[in-house]
Amino acid sequence: SDLFGQEFNGGLRNIPGKWLIKWAFELLKPRLPKSFESDLFGQKPYFLSPLVLTAQKMRADRGEPQAVTDFEIEEEMGLILGEQYIGKNDDKGRKKTFGGAGALANTYFDTDLVYTFDYFQQFLRSDQFALDLGVKLLDLSHYLGEQPLLLTMAKDLESGEYLWKFELWHERCVPLDTSRNGKA
Repeated sequence: SDLFGQEFNGGLRNIPGKWLIKWAFELLKPRLPKSFESDLFGQKPYFLSPLVLTAQKMRADRGEPQAVTDFEIEEEMGLILGEQYIGKNDDKGRKKTFGGAGALANTYFDTDLVYTFDYFQQFLRSDQFALDLGVKLLDLSHYLGEQPLLLTMAKDLESGEYLWKFELWHERCVPLDTSRNGKA
């Protein structure tokens, strides 16, 4: 019942037509969990899916976590899935295991473990407040307006409470205060 994704405080702007968004999500469908939910055209747009299914890489450790100075997270789910999975770095196996009907019902985050996640960070250019699509940089302020990007968020579906929520603000999203002679 722990979800990961994006929630926006207000509507998105300058987004392409619904047909284009639906087409893009059809292209992404094989990479998205079956439980992926989204509404990009509502008053409070969102896209959410189970935390354990969304991560590109995930690991659980007792004590000291893996050093990630090389920006490469090694998948390790043996402490959650059982001893037979220790050392088997397979994100596809994790997603298949947790993607089955009812598989998440008896799963919980053990607070005695240290979790490390990789969530498509390589596509975000925070210094430019842009999404890097490989062939084009998308200026996020053009779509978000005066609201932050949730750098990462996880929330409990049942209570609606956030497990964590980190917002990324950029100078392009902060309105200028023109009452001080145009100086921010």
